[in-house]
Amino acid sequence: MADDHQAEPIDGYHETLKQHVDADGWVDYAALAEDRAALDAYVASLAAPDPRSNLSDNERLAHLINAYNAFTLQLILDNYRGGRLKSITDLHGGKPWGEAIWNLGGATVSLNHIEHEIIRKDFKEPRIHWALVCAAYSCPPLRNEAYRAETLKQQLAAQEDYVLDLNHPRYVRFEGGATHVTKIFEWYGDDFGDWQRYVRDRLNNRSSSLLPIKILDYDWRLNDVTNKPG
Repeated sequence: MADDHQAEPIDGYHETLKQHVDADGWVDYAALAEDRAALDAYVASLAAPDPRSNLSDNERLAHLINAYNAFTLQLILDNYRGGRLKSITDLHGGKPWGEAIWNLGGATVSLNHIEHEIIRKDFKEPRIHWALVCAAYSCPPLRNEAYRAETLKQQLAAQEDYVLDLNHPRYVRFEGGATHVTKIFEWYGDDFGDWQRYVRDRLNNRSSSLLPIKILDYDWRLNDVTNKPG
């Protein structure tokens, strides 16, 4: 008997991430530009209202994170121009997040609307800032898998662990007698409550956690694999 199962667009998106994003979140945009059909199909599917009723919070949040990241990937690919695009800030006057050009469930929305008017308003989950990826060098890593409701909490925890690991000086580093941390805390510190305590708690009260905290500059270069640190 033939298998009647049909892959969902989210499955194609998941496989695309597995193939074109490495374990540290760097995107092979050149290869993805030649193999974007599944990504485009997934983005197209986001225009339809979800037929399921009574979605759980985890189902809805995973859906919104995937949508944000997929829209961002498509935006980069649409303007990649064989690698001539150097930064997402080169698009739409430096403010691509405010452009209402995406169809999400039948509504035309911007990336800012998804993040600030839906996710941050409806979910008290600061770790979303480690999952929403704006295609920049200093952004948290893009996971090489789709977010799923059943694994969402573990995925967010893994993102947090990665960003606040001392092996990734784009986010945390100790130099000049200070602890330097990602600018995400400056932008969204209120979401973490006492964000400086949050940072110090995450550093496990090591001697370095007693140093003054300063904010790192944000590097807007594309999160292209060609920019990956050696």
